[in-house]
Amino acid sequence: MDEQQEQDKKIIIENRTELDFNEILILVGHVIRGGKISGAGKRSQYCYLTIFDHGQIAVSAFLNKRSHRFVVWNYPEKSS
Repeated sequence: MDEQQEQDKKIIIENRTELDFNEILILVGHVIRGGKISGAGKRSQYCYLTIFDHGQIAVSAFLNKRSHRFVVWNYPEKSS
Protein backbone atom coordinates (compact mmCIF):
# COMPACT_ATOMS: atom_id res chain seq x y z
CA MET A 1 0.00 0.00 0.00
CA ASP A 2 1.44 3.39 -0.98
CA GLU A 3 1.55 6.48 1.24
CA GLN A 4 -1.54 8.07 -0.35
CA GLN A 5 -3.65 4.95 0.23
CA GLU A 6 -2.45 4.75 3.83
CA GLN A 7 -3.47 8.38 4.48
CA ASP A 8 -6.92 7.79 2.99
CA LYS A 9 -7.68 4.98 5.43
CA LYS A 10 -8.18 7.22 8.47
CA ILE A 11 -9.75 10.58 9.23
CA ILE A 12 -9.72 12.44 12.52
CA ILE A 13 -12.43 14.99 13.35
CA GLU A 14 -12.02 17.51 16.15
CA ASN A 15 -15.10 19.54 17.12
CA ARG A 16 -14.38 22.90 18.78
CA THR A 17 -17.97 24.14 18.47
CA GLU A 18 -21.32 23.58 20.12
CA LEU A 19 -22.65 21.83 17.00
CA ASP A 20 -23.84 18.25 17.38
CA PHE A 21 -21.91 15.42 15.75
CA ASN A 22 -24.45 14.94 12.94
CA GLU A 23 -23.93 18.56 11.84
CA ILE A 24 -20.16 18.14 12.09
CA LEU A 25 -20.28 15.06 9.83
CA ILE A 26 -22.29 16.98 7.23
CA LEU A 27 -19.75 19.81 7.16
CA VAL A 28 -16.72 17.53 6.99
CA GLY A 29 -18.49 15.41 4.37
CA HIS A 30 -18.97 18.52 2.25
CA VAL A 31 -15.23 19.23 2.38
CA ILE A 32 -14.38 15.61 1.50
CA ARG A 33 -16.81 15.58 -1.42
CA GLY A 34 -15.02 18.67 -2.75
CA GLY A 35 -11.96 16.49 -3.27
CA LYS A 36 -8.29 17.05 -2.66
CA ILE A 37 -7.74 20.53 -4.05
CA SER A 38 -4.88 21.89 -1.92
CA GLY A 39 -1.24 20.99 -2.40
CA ALA A 40 0.12 18.76 -5.16
CA GLY A 41 1.13 15.19 -5.85
CA LYS A 42 1.61 12.98 -2.82
CA ARG A 43 1.01 15.99 -0.56
CA SER A 44 -2.41 16.83 -2.01
CA GLN A 45 -5.11 17.23 0.59
CA TYR A 46 -8.61 18.48 1.18
CA CYS A 47 -9.25 22.23 1.15
CA TYR A 48 -7.15 23.92 3.85
CA LEU A 49 -10.01 26.14 5.00
CA THR A 50 -13.72 26.03 4.22
CA ILE A 51 -16.09 28.56 5.82
CA PHE A 52 -19.80 27.84 6.35
CA ASP A 53 -22.92 29.51 7.79
CA HIS A 54 -22.27 33.06 6.63
CA GLY A 55 -18.73 33.06 8.00
CA GLN A 56 -19.57 31.61 11.42
CA ILE A 57 -18.19 28.05 11.20
CA ALA A 58 -14.92 26.90 9.61
CA VAL A 59 -13.44 23.51 8.77
CA SER A 60 -9.66 23.34 8.59
CA ALA A 61 -8.02 20.30 6.97
CA PHE A 62 -4.59 18.98 7.86
CA LEU A 63 -2.57 16.20 6.28
CA ASN A 64 -0.91 13.99 8.88
CA LYS A 65 1.60 11.27 8.07
CA ARG A 66 -1.08 8.52 8.14
CA SER A 67 -4.40 10.35 8.18
CA HIS A 68 -6.40 13.42 7.32
CA ARG A 69 -7.47 15.62 10.25
CA PHE A 70 -10.40 18.02 10.19
CA VAL A 71 -10.96 20.70 12.84
CA VAL A 72 -14.39 22.33 13.01
CA TRP A 73 -14.29 25.66 14.83
CA ASN A 74 -16.11 28.95 15.34
CA TYR A 75 -14.79 31.36 12.75
CA PRO A 76 -14.48 34.94 14.04
CA GLU A 77 -16.98 37.32 12.53
CA LYS A 78 -15.69 40.31 10.63
CA SER A 79 -16.27 43.58 12.40
CA SER A 80 -18.63 45.94 10.60
